[in-house]
Amino acid sequence: MKIVTVVGSKKGGKTTVVCRLVEQLKASGYKVATVKFFERAASIDVADRETELHRRAGADLTIASGVSETAILKRVEKREDLAQLVTYVPADVDFLVCEGVNDQDVHRVVAVREASDIEEYVNERTIAISGVVASRALTHRLPIVDVTRSPEKLAQLVISST
Repeated sequence: MKIVTVVGSKKGGKTTVVCRLVEQLKASGYKVATVKFFERAASIDVADRETELHRRAGADLTIASGVSETAILKRVEKREDLAQLVTYVPADVDFLVCEGVNDQDVHRVVAVREASDIEEYVNERTIAISGVVASRALTHRLPIVDVTRSPEKLAQLVISST
């Protein structure tokens, strides 16, 4: 499994980059999974709904099964890191695309709103700059990809880099 993360500033376009990348990888025939780290909410569970009530009652693991999706909610002492989350991904997945996972050991795409924010997120594993800033005239030593106009270019960079 190849892993890439999209990191960057608030409202920098991370979700758009992840979605366009997933669409392109799927169109190329790959099986893709995603991970999203939430920063603003302590829980992804909806307050006062059945799953949250189960967890409030003390369940360590809650499985929510709907007509077309299943979610596993597991109590943890602290946020699980990427290495732990990868263990939940089926073996036949080709790409794991992460949003907001600031792991230094995986390839990354930086998605920011302002050019002045780029260097805060760039490291030696960065393969491209995208997000809101990529729609502006900008130069950088890394490829700049406006994912709203050239999602296939970003997908090719990810495929060849990971």
